[in-house]
Amino acid sequence: MYTTGSTGKPKGVCIPHQGVVRLVKSTNYLKFSPDLVFLQLAPLAFDAATFEIWGSLLNGAKLVLYPGDRPDLATLGQILAREQITTLWLTAGLFHLMVDERIDDLKPLRHLIAGGDVLSVPHVRKVLATLPDCQLINGYGPTENTTFTCCYPIDRLDPLATTVPIGRPISNTQVYLLDSHLQPVPIGIPGELYIGGDGLASGYLHRPDLTCEKFIPNPFAQTGKIYRSGDLARYLPDGNLEFLGRIDNQVKIRGFRIEIGEIETVLAQHPSVQEVIVTVRADRGDKRLVAYLVPQPPAQPTEREIRTFLESRLPEYLIPSAIVMLAALPLTTNGKVDRRALPSPDTRAAPDTILAPRDELELQLTAIWEQVLGVHPIDIRSNFFELGGHSLMAVRLFAKIEQTWGQNLPLATLLQKQTIEELAAVLRQEEWSPSWSSLVPIRLARTTAGDLKPKSPLFCIHPVGGNVLEYYALANYLDPDLPVYGLQSQGLNGQPALRRVEDMASHYIQEIRTIQPQGPYFLTGYSFGGLVAYEMARQLTAQGQQIALLALLDSSAPNLPTLRPSFFQAVGVHLGNLWQLEPQERSSYIKGRIDYRLKGNNQREFLAQRLYKLEDLTPQLLTVLDANLEAGQEYTAQFYPGKLTLLRCQIQDLEHHLHSDFGWRDLVESLEIHPISGPHSSMLKEPRVPILAAKLQDCLQQSQAEI
Repeated sequence: MYTTGSTGKPKGVCIPHQGVVRLVKSTNYLKFSPDLVFLQLAPLAFDAATFEIWGSLLNGAKLVLYPGDRPDLATLGQILAREQITTLWLTAGLFHLMVDERIDDLKPLRHLIAGGDVLSVPHVRKVLATLPDCQLINGYGPTENTTFTCCYPIDRLDPLATTVPIGRPISNTQVYLLDSHLQPVPIGIPGELYIGGDGLASGYLHRPDLTCEKFIPNPFAQTGKIYRSGDLARYLPDGNLEFLGRIDNQVKIRGFRIEIGEIETVLAQHPSVQEVIVTVRADRGDKRLVAYLVPQPPAQPTEREIRTFLESRLPEYLIPSAIVMLAALPLTTNGKVDRRALPSPDTRAAPDTILAPRDELELQLTAIWEQVLGVHPIDIRSNFFELGGHSLMAVRLFAKIEQTWGQNLPLATLLQKQTIEELAAVLRQEEWSPSWSSLVPIRLARTTAGDLKPKSPLFCIHPVGGNVLEYYALANYLDPDLPVYGLQSQGLNGQPALRRVEDMASHYIQEIRTIQPQGPYFLTGYSFGGLVAYEMARQLTAQGQQIALLALLDSSAPNLPTLRPSFFQAVGVHLGNLWQLEPQERSSYIKGRIDYRLKGNNQREFLAQRLYKLEDLTPQLLTVLDANLEAGQEYTAQFYPGKLTLLRCQIQDLEHHLHSDFGWRDLVESLEIHPISGPHSSMLKEPRVPILAAKLQDCLQQSQAEI
């Protein structure tokens, strides 16, 4: 089996047959019998597959193979009902999704085991209330101890419970909670979890050093070893274990596992830094890294200086999003750093620390930024996107620039000139005219010494508005070693807009071949952009090129027939959608439904209102919008002899709700569907874009592995 640690490189774990037998024979967490029906849902390289396959086959039970690589909630529910599955293992994330979206599909189950991460108490309570005939089990265990170490059958939760226990060790398994001196800790005191018994792996493949570090002689027995898990836990008064997290300060942000100590070590090397603490904060809803620094007197380093220092030594995803200067770190009464007392970073710079406008042009530009972004004051070196800017604000910003200076700048300029200082430098050039290409670099790959073979780029095709700024946030959540390019509509440069999807695809293929002459190609497109990406994949395949990934982001097949649900179905869909939305999103959803009904016959007006404000619309934007709408309506998709990956929003309008495959299944050789939470309009925006990025990153990694 393979597991990934902080390095991101998989480690081979050598599991003896004894460990598998101990997992599924003569054990105490589940009564295995020939009348059970297991679903093999986990990938073969994931240790949950050990439980699924051998739990059934070594006990004479039935094993049903899930058809496909990745679970789709609707398909999963259909299989559970059709095959009358009795025993199912779900990751914590998939468990939470099923409970939220399709809990009734779990009713055939007799045993539901969830684990791999912390279970949500509200979701567990919902299962206990809704599925009284299903035994819910919280399963905990590292791969190094053959899938399960402890299990907790959940019959009830204390009304005041804030966590779900991981229970007790399963049969033929021993656990020890030890302090730093390998001495047992008392009940209620946190300790590191060490594991022994018949499930223990024999070590790591070709890693004797790591094997010796993690598998140590058992200090409580004359023979045998125990595994140092790196997990913190404590005994509850009833003898069950409570999981408390990782002992090594590892955190996971935007899909990347991060070692905080690595960042602190680099920061401590700066000559102007005396003390440093890096922590993770979620006070704005999303998890972010924040660094707290105490300067070395009499130095007064600026945030820009610290950030430049880090950028030369760390990859982008390890650089804190905020850097806070403190006179001293807050301490507890015991003299330790009190992390809970660290102040929330102020997103606005203090007036005496910002770099103010230096001439009339920068002053005017700053006033426009403050008006558009609603932030005051703004440092002229502050990043537009880090200040909360997005594509709609960019349209407004560039419309005001054109009104003030008569300069018609492409929106993609903001991908390279992201500060007032940089934009002002462009506007000062009287004879400046933008160089035009449909191909726009959104984010170039991080390069380090020793990079022998850079990764193939991801090409993102513009949605119906023609611009590619929507992909900026997505790109920054993806692997920093992955180059990301956008393809923007030709009509944005004042030239005639292309009005056929086939012509757009042909033109964009010529553009991408200027930087990548040969495949394999990675293509994605949001909404209308998915149609163009599909046609590009079809044309490239006809030219003998390999498509490694064709990922459509909530994009339906052309001319999808309208399926009208009944009145009661429609009410149910809308209520279900509203229930899934955050409170602040519900009024926008209702307004959008009303606008759609009022302007449904005028698609151009409806889309223009959703994409822009009327005062920001320019003739070029309207021309491109019209051309892309016409192209989408006239396009007839031909069969694509390859695999299509559809990332489909779970909140859909009525017309699309009844098309689970968006009309693609009969047009492609194979179709893979991944559900993404939220509605179409918020897919590429915070706070939902990290969810999309994590799923797209999984698809990219799988495709890269296959080629």
